[in-house]
Amino acid sequence: MADVVKTHVVRTLAILRRPDALFRGMARHPEICCLLLTFFVTLVAKYGSSLQGKPVTMPPKQPQFMFPPTAMVADSPRGSLVPLIQLLSRDELVVVMYYAPWCSKSQRAREEFLKAANFLRSKVSFAAVNCWWPEGDCRKRYKFLMFPVVMVYHTKLDGYRYSGVMRSEHLIRFVENLLYPVTLVHSLPQSEEMVAKHENVVLGFFNLSSHSQENSYRQFYYAAMRTIERDPIQPVRFAVMTQAKLASGVNLFREEDIILLRLFNNSLVYPLRNNVTSSNLVTWALRNKGQLSVTRLSPEGLKSRVLADHLVQGPALILFHAENPLFEAERELHVLKTVALHFRQCMLRPRWSAMYSAWARVLRQDAVRYQQVAATCEKLRRTHAARGQASKCCISAIAQSLKRGNRVCSVCCHDDKVCSLLPTFQSTFANCSLPSDCQHVLLSYEWSHKCSICCRARADWTSQNPSRGHHRLADDGTKASFGFQESGFSHFSSHEGDPSSNRRPTDRYIRDHLERLPRRLCERLILEKQQSLVDHLTVQSGGFQLGTSGTFSGAKQFSEIGCSSNRSLSFYSIDSQNHWMFSDRLSVNISWPYQTSATVLFDKQNEEHYAMQENITISNAMSFILKFEKGQLERVRQSHSFPQTYCSAEGGRACIKELDAHSFTRAVHREDMDVVVLVYAHWCGFCQTFSHTFLSLAQYFAPSRHIEFARVNGGLNDLPWQYNFDSYPSVIFFPARREPLELRIAGKKRKADSVIFPEDKDKSLVNLIRFVLRHATYDTRLHLAADVCSKTCIQKNIVRSQARIQQLRRKSARLQLQLHHVSEATAGSRDTASVSEGEVDLRYYANLSADFLKRKLKDIQTNIEGLIRLLSYLQSNEGRELSKRQLASLFPVQSVKSGS
Repeated sequence: MADVVKTHVVRTLAILRRPDALFRGMARHPEICCLLLTFFVTLVAKYGSSLQGKPVTMPPKQPQFMFPPTAMVADSPRGSLVPLIQLLSRDELVVVMYYAPWCSKSQRAREEFLKAANFLRSKVSFAAVNCWWPEGDCRKRYKFLMFPVVMVYHTKLDGYRYSGVMRSEHLIRFVENLLYPVTLVHSLPQSEEMVAKHENVVLGFFNLSSHSQENSYRQFYYAAMRTIERDPIQPVRFAVMTQAKLASGVNLFREEDIILLRLFNNSLVYPLRNNVTSSNLVTWALRNKGQLSVTRLSPEGLKSRVLADHLVQGPALILFHAENPLFEAERELHVLKTVALHFRQCMLRPRWSAMYSAWARVLRQDAVRYQQVAATCEKLRRTHAARGQASKCCISAIAQSLKRGNRVCSVCCHDDKVCSLLPTFQSTFANCSLPSDCQHVLLSYEWSHKCSICCRARADWTSQNPSRGHHRLADDGTKASFGFQESGFSHFSSHEGDPSSNRRPTDRYIRDHLERLPRRLCERLILEKQQSLVDHLTVQSGGFQLGTSGTFSGAKQFSEIGCSSNRSLSFYSIDSQNHWMFSDRLSVNISWPYQTSATVLFDKQNEEHYAMQENITISNAMSFILKFEKGQLERVRQSHSFPQTYCSAEGGRACIKELDAHSFTRAVHREDMDVVVLVYAHWCGFCQTFSHTFLSLAQYFAPSRHIEFARVNGGLNDLPWQYNFDSYPSVIFFPARREPLELRIAGKKRKADSVIFPEDKDKSLVNLIRFVLRHATYDTRLHLAADVCSKTCIQKNIVRSQARIQQLRRKSARLQLQLHHVSEATAGSRDTASVSEGEVDLRYYANLSADFLKRKLKDIQTNIEGLIRLLSYLQSNEGRELSKRQLASLFPVQSVKSGS
């Protein structure tokens, strides 16, 4: 066997040494060649670097931080969810914005999100996650259809998605509502005020000290948060009572009973008492909530159907104003709600007096609170501005090292860098032996690094500070020396002065709350000013005073309209800052700070809307609605005008004037001018194409001084009802109102004789020229013939005139032959002595035909004579300009009347 293998190897080597033998072997076995070639190509394609495809796309850029590193937002540009999970495990409430760095909406929301984070920095944590980065955990886990998406996570619950306006004040209100979703009711008047203010209140009776009701109250609490997510603008508010005697006043006789209090409807008891779950409560509350006196609308974009769905229900009174979610002092909205309560007074009987009194108390309290906050913050600002450099920043500490800590020390410094480090030295100041008087300490050789330390007995210090020993921070971080009661913040404290609260003012939580409350309220006021939410001059001058209905003479008549009128009027409010495009569409101009609100009454059935010119007050609004019911209001016509430029047709240039709703009627009623108007729409694509043809038409008639061209945007201007069009573009011709005396005999044209270009014809330049010439005045056609016709035009008219003369002569010969036959038939019947009744009728119709043929022949002969004169004039003036006077002599007014 070994000899055989050796012999085979020797033969193979011999073949390889001789190429001829190798080729002969491959020729005998071609499949071996194919296998070797395939193996070689596969090897090169797989491992050859020159044949491998190179990437044609660039690798994505590394993501950048959306928020600065010093911001109060934990940013995750790579889409990692680990920082978010750490925040959720540490904090109770976390607000997260999922964004895409290329998204313009995300970029606009960044500043508002940052404002909300700075405002709520001591209560809530804020985070941002780039959910567009392909390698991030967020992109792999969530599939968002739009950006940005704002979620609020509460402990281990599912997130609550924010669907409101992406502005800081609205986001702050949403988060604060989630922080305090349930209100504790202490009295029956408080429950009436809640119903008058929120109009739909879910009230529950729970014993919070009982462990058996813990699960029911927890579901009640979760349902309150979920309803805020469903409707962040006007949510159904949740409240709880803990006293049996108090709960019996609202028909809650057993613990865990729940009732829905509605303003315009009867109360409704929760039917599933033994099945209290958050989902059931939310579904029941939203399905059975009552009608709102004023509905706040927040359309999502220009193509939203929210506003249209409400307007089809009947006439609507819409208030455009700047919403203020930070405070409750919204004067215009309060006026509108008061008018709505009067309008639906019959629906509130017999609870009208109680509800109206509760609403008056709510308005009075809100106005007083706002004015007190504004006055106190202004006082703090002036006080600290007057101090100047005297005390840049201060902290207070109780000396614990002394006996029972009965001494208080205050440390004040001047430099900003030292101020930022003072809180870290508070424990050092408290545990060291401090002097009994005031001393100055120089931290470095610079004068600005000087600090002052003052210590005194705690009783002496408290007697000089009537705020019971509590300092309060002002806007710039310094301590204020104003007492809590005299500053006017007592209305905002939830526990102070409350007999049901057992917590003393010395409680650490209450003390921290009282110290931080003035600063938070002043920051709220500053944010309100930055966002331009309220006119401070109006509020500081007295705010909104409710007044009585007797101040308006027609109040009694107005109160009965809601029940007696066949048309139900709805009341709506829209934020003018976020949805200004709707007010512009209704021709309502809101320019801050001169005009902060506007009121419009929209009637979709009659396709009309009316604007209230006066400022919105109770009497003005009532009078406005009464005039609408009596049909005494004047319709507002939408008018959108462009900047006017000088337009002149001198020099043969085309001139097309831009009209609006105000100038349209005056422009088309020119007494000495024909007017051709193009009605178009800015959203019409074919109108843009047709505008070139209309410009060519104006250029063709530019030499004539008796015709004018204009256009009007029918989509942005409300034209008179007789000029409404079903399609765009539309061309309408308005003849001149006054013509020469000789044409008045022929028949004077009026503006009522306006003509629309036929829709079944092609809007080409030739058809448009024929349309204008057919309806133009005599002077227009004469000027056009004299000014427009060139040498080529004269030559073409010579040929056409000759052909027309031959055509008319042939037609005249045929008519003469017909007249000859009719005359012979009439003459033949005249020779007969006896004529039958049928022959008499035949003779009568023959005479009528003869008269018609004679008139027709006369008109044709007149046209032939006119064409012959024109032909001879054109042939004699070939190569020269035409004369208007000679043309007028060739074609007198009679020829125009006869149709030549």
